Amino acid sequence: MNRFTLIFMILFAWASFADAEEPQTDLEWAIGFHVGSYKPRIDSQFQQSDGSLTAPYQQAFGADGDMLLGLSFDRHILNLLGPISAGFGFGYWSTEGRATPPPGAVIDEATDKTTFDILPLQAQVSYRFDLIAKYFPLVPIGRVGLDYALWQILDGSDNVAQFGG
Repeated sequence: MNRFTLIFMILFAWASFADAEEPQTDLEWAIGFHVGSYKPRIDSQFQQSDGSLTAPYQQAFGADGDMLLGLSFDRHILNLLGPISAGFGFGYWSTEGRATPPPGAVIDEATDKTTFDILPLQAQVSYRFDLIAKYFPLVPIGRVGLDYALWQILDGSDNVAQFGG
């Protein structure tokens, strides 16, 4: 953990204790915004032990992860020492890279750009144990649900990429 993160957590905890009030569990809705790094694990299924196969995702898009943005909406349906909620969420992730050349071609021959987009969707039930919110600034949340992701890969002309001839 770097120093900036530790300092931020201490300041956040101090500010939360200074303004601690009774938790408001009578709210009906919750909205969440999520930000994080995401990198698909596509390359994990390819054998690279002899060095003869280049990882296709890393070759096209690089080794770094891009930011995944998400938004969720929950409706509180019951309160048992904290709200139980049902809701849905969605997100957006996109990365750009260079098209992978066909087998036998030189890697530098590929000049088309390619775009990989993912739209993750969630249906979820969550529980927030906010009874401790007046004593401690962090509230544990448990969540179960179903996830589904829509995705597409676009070619250099922003058309859906086709595999093969």
